[in-house]
Amino acid sequence: LVKAIEEEFGVSAVAAAAPVAGGAVAGGAAEEKSSFDVVLKDAGANKIQVIKVVRDATGLGLKEAKELVDGAPKTVKEGVAKEEAEELKAKGYFTFSSYADTFRLYGNSISEPWVKPGETVIKVDQKIMDWVSTSKEWLDAGYLDKTVKGQWNDDWNKAMGSKSKVFAFLFPAWGIDFTLKPNWDGGDGAWAVTNPPQEYNWGGSYVHACTGTDNPKHVKDIILAVTGDKDNLLKISKDYLDFTNTKSGMKEAAEDNKTFASEFLGGQNSFEYFTPVAENIVIAPLSPYDQGCVELIQNSFSDYFQGQVDFDKAKSNFETAIKERYPETTEVQWP
Repeated sequence: LVKAIEEEFGVSAVAAAAPVAGGAVAGGAAEEKSSFDVVLKDAGANKIQVIKVVRDATGLGLKEAKELVDGAPKTVKEGVAKEEAEELKAKGYFTFSSYADTFRLYGNSISEPWVKPGETVIKVDQKIMDWVSTSKEWLDAGYLDKTVKGQWNDDWNKAMGSKSKVFAFLFPAWGIDFTLKPNWDGGDGAWAVTNPPQEYNWGGSYVHACTGTDNPKHVKDIILAVTGDKDNLLKISKDYLDFTNTKSGMKEAAEDNKTFASEFLGGQNSFEYFTPVAENIVIAPLSPYDQGCVELIQNSFSDYFQGQVDFDKAKSNFETAIKERYPETTEVQWP
């Protein structure tokens, strides 16, 4: 969906993907896409403002834009490519808040694990280096906000506020209620969900039990209640917009616009988008080294993006940091 944060429009958009939650983690992704469709699902309560945004985005006349909005759901633009980032920049927007926002599109789409079982060599996937080159290009071009240097910090939180000029965020389902909503200081209906550029994994919710617990029956009951009880899972989805691991339940949610309409999203049923996307996610190759590799590769190249070190020094810093984190590793191989 088209998003405009300017006060005279009062319309925003969020690109969201849907990982499987409730104890099961989905991963992997389809081949990266360079274009995607922009769909207006519902005009919401601010139809006049939405018509203005549609005219601005498409160049349509007033009559044609009104007909498009009245006929929602409608495709506003097809095959939106990276060049659209230049148009957003010209209108005063950043495409995404930072290079950290796009990392999971690449990092969770790797073809091989960072370290294969029984080996001690860390292999940096080509997807990771694609993220590095694209992030540098977009940051230098002004498509990303240079003041936002990561996620889960004050700058990132403020980028979700009404004074921000960020066009979209790539969130998992839980990110809407847990992250976006608390940071938004405007009214309901300013944000909406659309299809992501590609499917990707962003964690999920886990239930843990200690080995040797004295209460195995209670542990079993709790785990089943929050992962295998359809009614409980649907309640979680309704109350928190989280995508849960009941396939039949998520299909029902996608078709029930009355029960699963979100006030925060202006009455939109986000599960219409989450459910079909989840079907396309493929499990990613995992290893015990993922957390450290993902964290340290971003830290090392963040300095490069910010102009504090050159490319080769960023690589060297990663090699040093990863060796300190995992002394048993013997080599870092770059694509």
